[in-house]
Amino acid sequence: MSGGTDTITSSYYYSYNATVVRNTVTNSTDEVYNVLSSPLTTVSAGTFDSYQIRGRNPDGTYTDTYYSPETENIVKQVGFAANGTQESSMTLSNYGAWPYKSTIGLSVGGSTYNAIVGTDVSTTNVHQDGRSIIFTVSGTDTVTGKASIWIPLKANNTAIKVLVDTNSVSYTGSSNQTFYQITFTFPLSTHTVTVTYSNPSFLDQYLIPIVIGLVATAAVIILAAILLVWRSRKQPQPATFPQPPPSTPPTPAETPPSSQPPPPQSNNPS
Repeated sequence: MSGGTDTITSSYYYSYNATVVRNTVTNSTDEVYNVLSSPLTTVSAGTFDSYQIRGRNPDGTYTDTYYSPETENIVKQVGFAANGTQESSMTLSNYGAWPYKSTIGLSVGGSTYNAIVGTDVSTTNVHQDGRSIIFTVSGTDTVTGKASIWIPLKANNTAIKVLVDTNSVSYTGSSNQTFYQITFTFPLSTHTVTVTYSNPSFLDQYLIPIVIGLVATAAVIILAAILLVWRSRKQPQPATFPQPPPSTPPTPAETPPSSQPPPPQSNNPS
């Protein structure tokens, strides 16, 4: 990309003459810009993907500018004399650009409030589970990721906690009448970010688990009873045999004579 010609036209009005007198001055520039490379650039604000753009002036001086799409800004700029001696330098110390933004609804007490997720790198799978905002970030290894989350005050009832995968991350925060904004950084490449904004209610935290436990216990008891009934039906019954009919008792006529000896005879005469 090269420079062009700028034409400046000045108009003068004199109190004694209403005629417009024009004085035209032409300035010519011949500055040339080239994209030299796309390095990772590290400054106090972090490490970023960047484009190194060199602008060379007609007098031989030139400037290297490092622009990052993640910050949507220049992260570094260095000026050089014609002989290559560095004459000036500036770097980015902070930024608040969010090329990637998502809006997600948070349901609280029957109402829905919109939260905003802003990041400097690509985000996917942005969702919420009623207590946390969860999303995945991905980018070049070693690049500094940065996120800013706007959480509606009406959806926040606890101290906010940020996890990158399973690691707790510190953040800076501020608030207005509508949102609580938190900002934090994280290393890349790919991570899952969890921002917890709400504590479970007593019903969720205690009563529901108890009810679930009771239902599970009842289900186990019912299942055990069904198994016992099923097993009892599957067991074989003992074999049965026909019993002989009862014998008929003998009649008196058929009673056999007694085998006892007769009583002794008396020897006394009558």
